[in-house]
Formats: sequence, structure tokens, C-alpha cells
Amino acid sequence: MDYTTLIAAKTTEGSIKNWVNRSDIPATTIVPEAEAWVYEEGMLRVREMVATTVFTFDATLNEEGLPSDFLDPVQYLPYGWSRPLRYVPESSLLDYRDEDGALFTGDPTRWAVVGTTAKIDSAPEAAFTGVLMYYARPAALATTNFITTRYPAMFRHALLARAYSHMKDYERAGVEEQMAMALIQKANESNELFRRGQELN
Repeated sequence: MDYTTLIAAKTTEGSIKNWVNRSDIPATTIVPEAEAWVYEEGMLRVREMVATTVFTFDATLNEEGLPSDFLDPVQYLPYGWSRPLRYVPESSLLDYRDEDGALFTGDPTRWAVVGTTAKIDSAPEAAFTGVLMYYARPAALATTNFITTRYPAMFRHALLARAYSHMKDYERAGVEEQMAMALIQKANESNELFRRGQELN
């Protein structure tokens, strides 16, 4: 499975148009739609998607914009610490503030993701730096990648779901989506080396 074949004409074996026996579907639109569904709605989270970056909260500030390809947190390990900073849901992150509403300064005790921002519960006295490990959205398919080589059946079902949706055959689209989701869940179960945003006990 590769991008050139997927978007090829109906007469090409292995193309989306060949699979659905239609030459008038927008294959170049269907591929990115299927990728977005797999990574966002389908929630594929496997080791090939894990990335790391040096991540810094500036002095006196308790929030920082996340990388543009960020999907989900794995952990944030500040420099010099032996254990990652505790990750909590955004609803559980309470800023430590005085009676005037000013943030307390000092080392944080927890962090959360709020929208496209990482937040900590206090303002560091100096720049607070560590290594952020996270699930990253892979680059758009151009030739082949891990999803076409390791999970071709799952991706085929995701592509077919989008193709049938364009054809307004929502029943078959739903069946294909369910089959894709089942394979995503199986992939997540077999590849989950750590829980999202938490350390293993």
C-alpha cells in the first residue's frame, strides 16, 4: 500500500477507486480525511507516534503552547527530576493563587493540557525546562509510512469508510468504520507501553 497506488485510477489494483468500483470519487481528498479520522476520532496511539521535545515554561508563567503536532500527553520529565511531573485532567488542575489572584511561585506539582496549551499549577521562579514526551500526529502520507506498512487492513477500512461516505452509502461507510475502529483498538492494546499521561506502576 502506497499513496500513489491509493489515488490511482479505477483500473489500478489497490486503488481506492478500484476497491469501490467508482472512478468519480475524490481519492486525494479521501486519503487525508481517513488519516485525520484514524488519528483524531479513531484515536490510534502506537509507539511509532511517540515524539519528544525539550519543553520550557518561562519564568513567572504557568502556561506554554504545545507543539503543533501534539495529540496526547505521555509524560513531562523536568530536568533534574527522577520522576515525571504528575499529569491530571484539566478540570483537576487548580492554580495556586494568593487572595489577590496572583500565582504562587515555585516548582509545580502537577500539569495538564488545556486546549492547545500545557499548564502547570504554579509560576516557576526561573525557566522550568524538561523533556515532553507525547503522541504526535504523523506527517501526511506522501509515499508510505508505518500505517501503510504495519496497519494496512485498518487503513483500508478507514479509507473505504470515507469513500462510501462520499458516495452517500452511509450503511457501508458505518460498517467499514466499525471494522477500522476494532483494528485500532487491537493495535492500541498490543502497543501500549505506557498509559497516556501517566507512569506505569
